[in-house]
Amino acid sequence: MPITKIMFVRAKSGYEETLGSLLLTLVQPSRLESACLGYDLHRATEDPALWFIYQNWNSEEAFNAYMKKAVVRACLRDARHMVEASMNLHPFKMVSQPASSYIDNDHALAA
Repeated sequence: MPITKIMFVRAKSGYEETLGSLLLTLVQPSRLESACLGYDLHRATEDPALWFIYQNWNSEEAFNAYMKKAVVRACLRDARHMVEASMNLHPFKMVSQPASSYIDNDHALAA
């Protein structure tokens, strides 16, 4: 069953850009994982210290295996001194139909 994980991270003062650069290093390798359905890094528009990672995986087991990968463990280790508090990871499950399943003639994407 697909799962969504959202992680909120607040950078310590002076580490906003460094933390963002570090978090960006996870985007490409995460997206290349066969179990990854989506992985996006976001930054708050009104608070440059606040970041969140929105990720979708095909199962909880796949996510847990991903979290054990060396690249993830290294990133989390390196980020520890850059964040104000712990990185808050929240699990979610989708309760609506995916937006992609709703596209019809009235709502089709412009070509």
